[in-house]
Amino acid sequence: MGRLSYEDKVELLVAVDRTTAPDGPLWSALLAATGDAAGLRLHRDVAQRLGRPLPVSDADLLRQLSAERTAFHRPW
Repeated sequence: MGRLSYEDKVELLVAVDRTTAPDGPLWSALLAATGDAAGLRLHRDVAQRLGRPLPVSDADLLRQLSAERTAFHRPW
């Protein structure tokens, strides 16, 4: 079984996040919260496909992702 292509990853995450509340965190935030360039790019592409605005700077995006990751862990 092969690995997913970048586009397949984006499509999969878009499908998962499509039902996320408009003001709720995207699941792709969990992948991007580490701050590596590939994760940030993936999250940006998913958010763009879903029409979600994101901060322009990576530093601001990382702060937002940290808050979203905390929101995911809160119910647990």
